[in-house]
Amino acid sequence: MAKLRLATDLAVKYKAVEKFDSSGYYYEQVAQARPGEQAWKRAADEYFEAFSFAATEERAKLLGAKARELYDRVLKNNPDNLDAKTNLGMAYMASDNPVQGVTLLREVLATDPRNEKALYNLGVLAIQSNQYDRAVERFRELIKVNPENVNGQFYLGVALAQTGAKEDAKGAFLKAKSLSTDPSLAASVDEQLQKLQ
Repeated sequence: MAKLRLATDLAVKYKAVEKFDSSGYYYEQVAQARPGEQAWKRAADEYFEAFSFAATEERAKLLGAKARELYDRVLKNNPDNLDAKTNLGMAYMASDNPVQGVTLLREVLATDPRNEKALYNLGVLAIQSNQYDRAVERFRELIKVNPENVNGQFYLGVALAQTGAKEDAKGAFLKAKSLSTDPSLAASVDEQLQKLQ
């Protein structure tokens, strides 16, 4: 009991200082002692967060593999956990099988066509693979679901600019800027608007 409390306290403290891999490790210790969907997901989410910020490709592969392993355990407990399935899909993008990641994201949308996280991630993946028309579709769908999604608006602008739809791109960028007080987002929008001149 004391070990579990200590592991949980350490996980919380590491999370607070953004040491997500260490936080994931201690949450995993808790999950091994008291397994269950939520316990595995908490550990998996921390490893996923660490994976998202990995500084090297090697580190991303390592942390992505750990996140995949733990999300698999979550989905064994509950195959309908769409958040876990979405993150698992994104963790596959750094693996030797990125197609599996796209498949999982599409499965999420088949179950929940309005899933913001899956729409966003598929949109970003479309931009990364220069499929700008597909990205426009994904981000338009996303902002139908949530017009206040700042990143959705911004990346809709990016994708539209790449397809040559400059006026629509300007509108999306300005909408993104109006939704956020983040100065770095405002600077990114201004930079993108300048490119459209």
